Amino acid sequence: MIDITITATIRPELLNKTLDSFFRNCFYQFNKRNNCESNIIINIDNIGNRANTPIDVYQVCQQYSKNVLYNIPNEPNFAKAVKWCWEQCKNKYIFHLEDDWVLNRYLHLENLINYIDKGISSVRLYKRKYPSKKPYMMFDCEYDFDNDNLFIAKGNNDQFGLNPVLIDKQFIDDVLPLMVDNINPEKQFRMRNNKMKNILPKYKYGIYGKPGEKAIVTDIGTEWREKRNIKKQPGDKFLSWN
Repeated sequence: MIDITITATIRPELLNKTLDSFFRNCFYQFNKRNNCESNIIINIDNIGNRANTPIDVYQVCQQYSKNVLYNIPNEPNFAKAVKWCWEQCKNKYIFHLEDDWVLNRYLHLENLINYIDKGISSVRLYKRKYPSKKPYMMFDCEYDFDNDNLFIAKGNNDQFGLNPVLIDKQFIDDVLPLMVDNINPEKQFRMRNNKMKNILPKYKYGIYGKPGEKAIVTDIGTEWREKRNIKKQPGDKFLSWN
């Protein structure tokens, strides 16, 4: 079994597209083969589409799993949302999502789990065309390709990220006590953060895919925000929406 953690705002239509694509192309097949049902752990920040409510978002999740744990905090905060979701996790394998990604093709989840079992702490999905030639540069870092659908970061300092990613719970257990509420959670996983500098080098980080492949996930949230003139706060301080 896996825990699916989701940080969301009130955008049930986007969340439904996200969950439909991931369950149809990934989670449903995994659950069927393993005779289990994935847990959905979702934090719903009470901002977004005013025509809906947080309960509308929760009800979308209920369409995909009987095991839904949700939180509706009094004030939106991205860092607190991530922390709350991860604090609820019980299983070794944690698939972290936001509410605005689409999985573009079939993904054999057992392959990602096998990488975790072999010592990779996190396996991310990439939203652009994969580089076809060396050096394989993604997320401003260089990666080696292992000839088995996995790029492995050449360094092990600044490669963890929150776009769709399967994570080893041991990594989360190590970093959770060090996380704070006032900095963009993704920016906390950087060597310039003194709290993390002794933890991050202990782990290896991967990206699933092959050289030259098309993007495996699509960000559907950017267009949604641009149409509504909603912007992320810049830099490390992104915690909510403007």
